[in-house]
Amino acid sequence: MEQSIVSVFYQKAKLHPDKLAIIWNKKGDWQHIPWQEYREHVNNASYGLLSMGFLPGDRANIIGTNRPEWFYSDLAILSNRGISVPVYQTNTPKQIGYIAQHSESSFIFLENRAQLDKVLSVRAQLPALKKIIIWDKAGAINDPMVLSFAELESLGEKARPEQSGSVERRTQEIKLSDTATIVYTSGTTGPPKGAMISHSNIVWTCNALTRANDYFDTDMYMSYLPLSHIAERIGIYYSSIFTDGTVGIPESIDKLAADIRVIQPHVMFAVPRVMEKFYAGIKAAFSQTTGLKKRIIDFAVTTGNQWVRFMESGTQGSRPPAILNLKRKIAGKLVYSKLKHELGFSRGRLLIAGGAPVPPEILRFFQSINIPLCVVYGQTEVTGPTSIHEHGHIKFDTTGPAVPGVEIKIAPDREILVKGGNVFMGYFKNPEATNEALKDGWLYSGDIGELDKDGHLKVTDRKKDLIITSGGKNISPSNLESMLKSNPLISQAVVIGDKRPFLTALLTLNAENIQKFAKDKGIQDTTLEGISKHPETSKAISEFIAKINSDLAQYETIKKFRLLDRDFTQDADELTPTLKVKRKVVNEKYAGIIEGMYRPDGQ
Repeated sequence: MEQSIVSVFYQKAKLHPDKLAIIWNKKGDWQHIPWQEYREHVNNASYGLLSMGFLPGDRANIIGTNRPEWFYSDLAILSNRGISVPVYQTNTPKQIGYIAQHSESSFIFLENRAQLDKVLSVRAQLPALKKIIIWDKAGAINDPMVLSFAELESLGEKARPEQSGSVERRTQEIKLSDTATIVYTSGTTGPPKGAMISHSNIVWTCNALTRANDYFDTDMYMSYLPLSHIAERIGIYYSSIFTDGTVGIPESIDKLAADIRVIQPHVMFAVPRVMEKFYAGIKAAFSQTTGLKKRIIDFAVTTGNQWVRFMESGTQGSRPPAILNLKRKIAGKLVYSKLKHELGFSRGRLLIAGGAPVPPEILRFFQSINIPLCVVYGQTEVTGPTSIHEHGHIKFDTTGPAVPGVEIKIAPDREILVKGGNVFMGYFKNPEATNEALKDGWLYSGDIGELDKDGHLKVTDRKKDLIITSGGKNISPSNLESMLKSNPLISQAVVIGDKRPFLTALLTLNAENIQKFAKDKGIQDTTLEGISKHPETSKAISEFIAKINSDLAQYETIKKFRLLDRDFTQDADELTPTLKVKRKVVNEKYAGIIEGMYRPDGQ
């Protein structure tokens, strides 16, 4: 019989209390937390909630960056048969208010004073709210509704002798069909919808992932992406519990590169933008080498490319040519191993990219330098994964076969349909959206794709994002945008052309790489605004786009483009918390520039 993830957690903690469960960089001081200490924090917090009247079925928000208290809070909620409702720490007070109000949350866990101020500013809109629990209590907070996490644990420690076994009974009474969490989709349009995910969805998906690829109880996981996102929560946090691993948590996203080098994870999830930044940095570093070092790197790159071509030849099951094997070993010793260690991937075995389309050239590049990057495709409504590359079998233009136990079907209009134990329960308080998404046991994903002869899934676009030109041509903007972003000078790309006679693009510049370009070209004004307007920049991008266009059908080519003088940001509401471009926002914000590209004078 399957257990809930909470029962699995308590079981693991009991089996090996002294084993390391969490390693966390707390402001430069690495904290090492064994399973027994992990369990004590969760148990105390659980009884603290119980003593304050938290009931089974109650909902609680969690707002904060990745840290042990996020795990403690979530598991304490679930231990009481409650429902955790995570909120992105980057959300505005208005966005937080919407989710807290819509979910009718009675408790809110949050990180610090900044998050507390957001909640207090919308408290009047939250009639169900009873208590706010703050992880970092800075200074006196004279508010009876607010208490610190330490105070919550103290309440729980005192309540445990009097109410002994109460939380344990609640945990045992969890039904796998119970809702465990409501995850509000960040979405690129409209208000977020609350996807209800059951305990069964969670353990079923964790089990499916371990069948798709190898996991070991000695694995070190890296947790840095927002835990509000289902991929990080399932693929890293819950999977580390399910597989008996250890979670490493960096000090902050800004310190990620340095802390990866310390942790050297075996398992890590990454959105494509993170890997694109690594890619751009490596390529830039390679380009600056000279002399013998350059010749060695050129040899390693050439060998890596030959290896990738061999992988793509369809003979992965056969042995590579002896000379290629030898060259790869030499390149590994001279370049790959040193590069992997420097990046923090010396032990990397499952480096999984997803959350947005992964450009094939990025995947090829990391495979070429012996960093085993693979791809997962999915969404919140399938508790994370639908398909994933399995056991190192990579097809660079696909997202792999269906996760074990999942069925994928392509509808007549090419929409991807999914069935399996990972498919969610529906949207909270939104039967209309639920009925639209779930039909006859199938999830209608909203994505367009196809299955190849080997059963690997190719995802080509969002159904609603497809561009249909005024000439009636159907075009996938995400494919073109991936091509554009393969240029190290380009950070973001948005292709426009729906109901238009031809395609255009809005481009932003990679701040780091464009500085070197400006220096090499002798551009005096090195601000992003200055560089974006310089003729040399336009010339370089024009030549690159012309090269891309030469391999495309006429109707797919980019006829005009504009370089913006700053990158897209979450603060400007142009990116979702998972760094996807909000097309509607960008199209509205830059409407004047877009219209200018379609005027006869092109101004």
